[in-house]
Amino acid sequence: MLLSACGSPQAARDLDQAMDLYGRGSYAEALTEAEAAAASGQGTVKDQANYIAGLSAYRLGELDRAEQALNQAARSTNRETAGSAYAMLGTLRYESRRYSEAAEAFRSASELLSGEEAAEAARQATAASDAAHGKPPANLPHGMRRATADSATGTWTIQLGAFRDRSNADSAANDVRGTASKHGLGQVSVVPTRDAAGKPVYAVRVGSFATRRAADDARRALGRLDSWVTRED
Repeated sequence: MLLSACGSPQAARDLDQAMDLYGRGSYAEALTEAEAAAASGQGTVKDQANYIAGLSAYRLGELDRAEQALNQAARSTNRETAGSAYAMLGTLRYESRRYSEAAEAFRSASELLSGEEAAEAARQATAASDAAHGKPPANLPHGMRRATADSATGTWTIQLGAFRDRSNADSAANDVRGTASKHGLGQVSVVPTRDAAGKPVYAVRVGSFATRRAADDARRALGRLDSWVTRED
């Protein structure tokens, strides 16, 4: 979840309230607060409010409303905000079977994000492009796997980002620890690893699961759209 903000005090308060409500699963209330922040805010506040509004509308099944808000967030000058919005647009469009548009959104996300998030967006762009050309996708975007993928075995985990700064990773881990504990998803850990360019990063991971399907189910319970399922190192 994107947390930094600037702008009018009331808009910033509305955004904080929207993020808190979203984290607690109160999506309708989160949508109302986020749209209020987007209407009165400027700059980063407005962009992040549109992003939270898009996520909330998506969780409520209001896909047109979600896409409108995410399109606004994707125009942000903040690369993380814009990249996250494009990634979510890719997911929404894939689910709507608009595969070419999904591939384009995922490619934009991969160019704006960094580390594993960028690599994951690139993989999703490939899967969407394959679907657009009628090829059975080998690696559908997370949360959209076909039944044939549900039997995949190995050791899987949920990842919520990879950070250059250990303190940012610790903060992200603390944000999700309560939800993970509530749903019995296992330990939240900060794991030193390397990104696609070979640079050291700190990955925030939740749980360890014997099958891909178990990890996908746990990710849904976690309720974090900014997470993905990956194999453990």
